[in-house]
Amino acid sequence: MGHTRLDHYSPLKVFHHRDRIDAMRRGERPQLIHAQLILTNLCQHSCNFCAYRSHGYSSSEDFRDRDEIPVEKAAEIVESCRALGVKAIEITGGGEPLIYRGLPRVCDDITAAGMGYGIVTNGSAVTDKSLRALLRARWVRVSMDAGRPETYAAIRRVSRKTFDRTRRNLYTLVQARQGPDPVVGVGFVVTRENWRE
Repeated sequence: MGHTRLDHYSPLKVFHHRDRIDAMRRGERPQLIHAQLILTNLCQHSCNFCAYRSHGYSSSEDFRDRDEIPVEKAAEIVESCRALGVKAIEITGGGEPLIYRGLPRVCDDITAAGMGYGIVTNGSAVTDKSLRALLRARWVRVSMDAGRPETYAAIRRVSRKTFDRTRRNLYTLVQARQGPDPVVGVGFVVTRENWRE
């Protein structure tokens, strides 16, 4: 089954940005469309496949798991993205975006700059403040990576109770939406432990 509309996950999404395609055809360097922003390396999970926390990945070589970008620096980065013509920022990790204390302000800054944002989260740390930030996003992806509590706990090295809390938080997010946005998706990294789920 193919994509029939230009949604967030469509391989045809490039056609939303025809001006960038035209610029490349003219031999010009097009403006950025999308930027990724890692606000924190702090994470309450320790997934066994994490490229930042597992040895053998280039991204783990100089990784410092307590580092965070100061909120003022994040505001400068957001302003630089706006000046470069970026249309959207993906807030991701490194660490877990929802435990970054400055997340609501960063999301406010992105919105005030006229850009959209998406958030990649493990979904286990939803609070009233972070829920408001999630609800203003264009899209949210919650990384589940398992269909059963025991597999989730083994892969993510957390309590089995975290699986149920994350599912409840996902349900809360979907129910709290005022319409179709944000688009909410579930991420699932296939591993030896979970491929049957």
